[in-house]
Amino acid sequence: MRLQRLTPEEINILDDLSDVPILETIKGMNEEELKEYDVYRPIDMAFYTSEQNKWIAKEKWLVGTRIGIDPQATPEELIEDFLSNHIPQKYKAYFVLKYPDMVIRRDSVLETVA
Repeated sequence: MRLQRLTPEEINILDDLSDVPILETIKGMNEEELKEYDVYRPIDMAFYTSEQNKWIAKEKWLVGTRIGIDPQATPEELIEDFLSNHIPQKYKAYFVLKYPDMVIRRDSVLETVA
């Protein structure tokens, strides 16, 4: 994993500049590293979904302003871009790193049930 600096456009849409180190770490992750966060699940789905919707709105703006992509991108184009850039996996990694007390490892859940 390597840090990858955020662009000025990416920094400008942040509400909390303390997120910069988290986001630069995630931006530098490859697909394999992002998959490591699949073992976590949010404790509070309403909070997770609320935060995810904010994330998606900002990503949609970034996609629309990215060079070569029409700012009036169709929903299909946005979905294709989100998936090809691993946006759902990046959001999950962000949530785990930003809110470690708001997630639980799936294998921990299985141990308590057994």
